This record gives sequence, C-alpha cells and structure tokens, in this order.
Amino acid sequence: MRIAMVISGILAALAFIVLIGFAIVWLVGFKRSKKTSSSVGKIGSSISAIVTAILLVIFVGIYVDYNHKNNVFVEKRIQYNLKYYQLSDKLKSISDEETNSWNDDIYLSSGDDYDPADSIDDIESTYSSDFKKIDKQFEQLSAERTKLQKNNTGKYNFEIYNSSFKKVRNFRNTVVNPSGSYNSFSKKIDNFGQSVDSSMDDLRDATYYR
Repeated sequence: MRIAMVISGILAALAFIVLIGFAIVWLVGFKRSKKTSSSVGKIGSSISAIVTAILLVIFVGIYVDYNHKNNVFVEKRIQYNLKYYQLSDKLKSISDEETNSWNDDIYLSSGDDYDPADSIDDIESTYSSDFKKIDKQFEQLSAERTKLQKNNTGKYNFEIYNSSFKKVRNFRNTVVNPSGSYNSFSKKIDNFGQSVDSSMDDLRDATYYR
C-alpha cells in the first residue's frame, strides 16, 4: 500500500507539472494571438487538469485508507497481545499440571506394567474442560491475528505477530494433544514454552518501541 501511495503521489505531481506547462503555453499563445499554441495549451491544460484531479483523488483515497489501517493495526495489536498473554499463561499452567500428573503416574507405577497410554487417557479426561477453554482462547487469538493481517500496510512488522501465532499454535497443539513418552512430551513442552516466552518479549518490544 505504501508503494501505491508513493507512486500515485509522484504521478499526481508529474501531472501537475505538465498542467503548469500547458497552462504556460496557453497563456503565451493567448497573449501573442497564436491560435495553434493557444489551442494546444488549452486542450493540454484541460486534459492535464482532469488527469491531475483523478490522480489526486486516488492518492488521497490511498492515504486515508493507509492511515486508517495503521490506526486499526495499533489498536488491534494491543488486543492481540492481551489475548496472547492470557493463552500463554493458560497453556503454561495446564502443561505444568499435565507433566506433574504424568510424572506421578510413572512414580506410582510398578514399572513393568506401566503404559503411557493410560497417563495420556487420564490427562485428556481430567483436563477436557480446560482444553475446550484453550481452544476458545486460541480461536479468539486467531481472529485478532486475522484483523492484524487485514490491516497490515507494511508500516509495522506483522511478521512478529505471525511468528508468535505459529509458536503458540505449536504449544497449544502439544498441550491439548498429549502423545509419545513422558520424556518426549515434557521436552516439547519446555521447548515450545521457551519459544512462546521469547515471542512475548518480541511483542512487548514491538508495542512500546516500534
């Protein structure tokens, strides 16, 4: 959008310069009673004036839309950050409880008869209502990301938000769909949790310093 605004502005300026040129030809031809020069200047001025007006309207329209989208982006990124922090906190809380529950199952088992599938089933049953809340929060965050994308003019770094969304999506998918062994699951939880923490720092910096 910025490129379109710059191009339309340049074209409008060039058209205005051409308009001035034809106006001068028209004025000179009129004063010197040169019908050809006067006619050419008059026709050229008329056409240039129309073109300049059209380009100015286009430029103003793009400029207004550009500023409007930037204002909406600034407003929506605050909502995105808020929902991102809320979802991240929920995911960290539930993932901690999941790993603790799984670890307790291993500790209390006799060893040979332990089956990870039983721990996974227990987790899915115990936290099913929390998983639904997480899914709802994730849908709300996704909606805010879509709003940011629609109002992205390039002035602000949308990729920071897009990247953070992908990271929290990975975290969410792991939390609500526990699988594998305890070690593999807890390792994923740690890695995705750290990744989300890093994104939270990036979001905070983007909000206050960019």
